[in-house]
Amino acid sequence: MRLKYTYISLALLATATLSGCTEDSIYTDGEGEAEVSLTLDINDTVDTQPVSRTTESDTENLIQKLNIVVSTPKGNAIRYWNSASGFPWRNGPGSSMDFKLNSGTYTIEGWTGDSIAASWTRRYFKGKQTLTLQPDTRTNVRLTCKIANTAVDVVYSDQIDNMLEHYSLVVTTASTSLNFEGRETRTGYFMLPTGNHDMKWVFHGIDKNKKAYYHEGVIKDAKASTKYRFRINYEDPDTEMGAGAFDISIDEESLDIRHDIHFRTSPEIKGYSDEAHEDFELGENAPFSRATNNVGNLQISVRSSGTLNAVTMNMNELSALTGTSTNTIDFMTSDDKNIDILKSKGIIGSFTSNKEKEISTCLITLSDSFTNTLKEGEYKITISATDIDFGTEDVNPKTTATMLRLIVSDDGAILLPATDPDIEAQTPTSLVFRGKVSKNDVDEVGFYYRAEGETGWKYIEGNVASRSILINKEFEATVTNLKQGCTYEYKAAFNRKEGLASMQQTTLNPQLPNAGFEIAQGSKPTVFYTGDKSNMFWDSGNHGSCSVAFVARDVTTLSSEIKNSGDYSVKLYSQSIFGVLAAGNIFIGEYLRTDGTNGVLGWGRKFEGLKYCPKQLKGYVKYNPGTVSSTNNNVPDIVKGQPDKGIIYIALLNDDCNVQGNGTNPVEVRTKDAHLFDKTASNVIAYGEKVFDKTGGDGMIEFTIDLDYYRKGEIPEYIIITASASKGGDYFAGADGSIMYLDDLELVY
Repeated sequence: MRLKYTYISLALLATATLSGCTEDSIYTDGEGEAEVSLTLDINDTVDTQPVSRTTESDTENLIQKLNIVVSTPKGNAIRYWNSASGFPWRNGPGSSMDFKLNSGTYTIEGWTGDSIAASWTRRYFKGKQTLTLQPDTRTNVRLTCKIANTAVDVVYSDQIDNMLEHYSLVVTTASTSLNFEGRETRTGYFMLPTGNHDMKWVFHGIDKNKKAYYHEGVIKDAKASTKYRFRINYEDPDTEMGAGAFDISIDEESLDIRHDIHFRTSPEIKGYSDEAHEDFELGENAPFSRATNNVGNLQISVRSSGTLNAVTMNMNELSALTGTSTNTIDFMTSDDKNIDILKSKGIIGSFTSNKEKEISTCLITLSDSFTNTLKEGEYKITISATDIDFGTEDVNPKTTATMLRLIVSDDGAILLPATDPDIEAQTPTSLVFRGKVSKNDVDEVGFYYRAEGETGWKYIEGNVASRSILINKEFEATVTNLKQGCTYEYKAAFNRKEGLASMQQTTLNPQLPNAGFEIAQGSKPTVFYTGDKSNMFWDSGNHGSCSVAFVARDVTTLSSEIKNSGDYSVKLYSQSIFGVLAAGNIFIGEYLRTDGTNGVLGWGRKFEGLKYCPKQLKGYVKYNPGTVSSTNNNVPDIVKGQPDKGIIYIALLNDDCNVQGNGTNPVEVRTKDAHLFDKTASNVIAYGEKVFDKTGGDGMIEFTIDLDYYRKGEIPEYIIITASASKGGDYFAGADGSIMYLDDLELVY
């Protein structure tokens, strides 16, 4: 019998991850092979004050983005790991990482996080370490990844609020800016552009008498891994006279505060068949089929990076089949009488532990003296394992549970689990079913299937010609025209007869992040729409309206009053600010910067679901137009004195970001010089729009926008969705008071 284990590990501290595939080393500086145990530290950074520990979700996010490379002195990379290729973890993601190299000198580099221009939450970490390895030795290495960002925060004196009604500090690099509005307590993180490390700053204020204050400066050659704290004080011996002075100082400090978190994976459970000489899958949706009187020996192996303290097996028929007093047996704690009964029937559990290597295992054997007596039917055997840490006071218990779904049957065809190619072949409207011929005298094979909630079955024939239907022959069928995001149950069929076992698969339903607008980040007045509180997908032109003359008006907010589902919809509200219309809007992309009082927007995001070429955009809307007060010749249908019009449009684009974009974003919109989106440009593959007059009723109505593909057969890379409460908002035309509520956007494939 062979037991197959995957040894996964990395003792990771603070926030990070490894993964990877490796190549055999071609570099030899010495003689013999050496072992390396790599531990990763990520130095988190925040403040001069104590800070909260990095959360587990932050750590997992950094682990997903971690890269590790090992190079020779000449700079040749001989080992590389990332989340796509997999890491040689010793005890699972977050533990130490073990690997072998030829003896010699190497450089280990690591990086993780998001190297983006500016963010309130997303940071970037880098580390580098040189090591020399001796033959036949084990070397422990700690790679420290320090924060690489330049950080900024702002502290105001208490007297500021006695003097000013509104105030903000805007910090700008050569590529982006962050607005510290009011008493913003968050730290901003910047990645300084290559060749230009200057950081400009501007302090705005307006006092209670509406007098404006303005001061600007620059931090020359700002440093990475450094925090700049702006201390803005106002000293006034006579606050009623208002004759005080502002004092702005900038403190510089190194970012080297460390916060450590240790992760250990849960126990791993695997199945192995002596009869088939191979591992088999465990799980509710992985039936393991064998013929009556020919099941053979089965092993269930449990492996832990801690100390196993409970390994249980539950089977509804166990007591009736073996004579035990219970259907649930814990192989580590159950009384000897039941354990002895199981041994006599051919069910044996054995336990081993290696404290030095921090590994413990339990092997459950279901001998053929037991399995070959099972009558035709389905047997669900649940295995559960719990462990604790080796030699620590914090026991940190972890539990894993899975199921051996054993099908004992003389069916002529059995189901096979979906393979990786099958899964890759899935689409939002199709699935691939697999099976295998399990006996002779079968003339036709196929599958019966039905959608979740349906009672009747549909049949599809397998892809094997009748002359090729031999025992152990595998077959499959691709089922099309299915519902997207729907779960289907299916069974193998032989000679049009249903097999005993069933499995489930769910069609894909790739949808845009946060398309129900339930999550928002940022403090008033600016709201950022994010899919996972770190990766921004949606944004608005709200930034510009929030900085005009310090009025800080929201034109795009969340609403809990009118919605289709969940807690919120997004509310787009057009307002006239000092005679200039600011149209409430939201779009896929990011607000890049402010040019005077005008916004510069980067439209479009990559989206994996575009490879399936969506046909429609659906959603829910409520629109109440105001009466048009501002017009522009470029939008002749927006007429003064008439009701305003709202608009929603969707575009799918190729990967050329230079036709309408800036090399990074596929479309750059500049309202100052009317550099706007062109739906007929060469990088647009598909387009659709809907213009709204007043919608009826008190609630939201469903809308659908069909996509017109200009170049069929070309796969899009980027998606743009834009909604505006004023159709002419790009030209500052529309109505003060137009309101659009938007919720639950959905792509239809």
